[in-house]
Amino acid sequence: MIIFEINCELEVVPMEGWSRECWFADTDAPWVMPSPNIPTPDSTVVFPGSVHFEGTQISEGRGTTRPFELIGGPYISS
Repeated sequence: MIIFEINCELEVVPMEGWSRECWFADTDAPWVMPSPNIPTPDSTVVFPGSVHFEGTQISEGRGTTRPFELIGGPYISS
């Protein structure tokens, strides 16, 4: 057990009907955008893999209806 001694009161509330294998669509929870750049549950799924493009000149789709799902640049030739 790791003890960080952060001096706070913490209450862990167990969730019923959820397991680590569940996707958001498996729940009845309402979607609340954690950021304007993450408008859909699909954005959260692809974000960990596409966020690495942020430090480059490649666009990761911000400003589109599918941020982090669309990646590219006008100088890239198919």
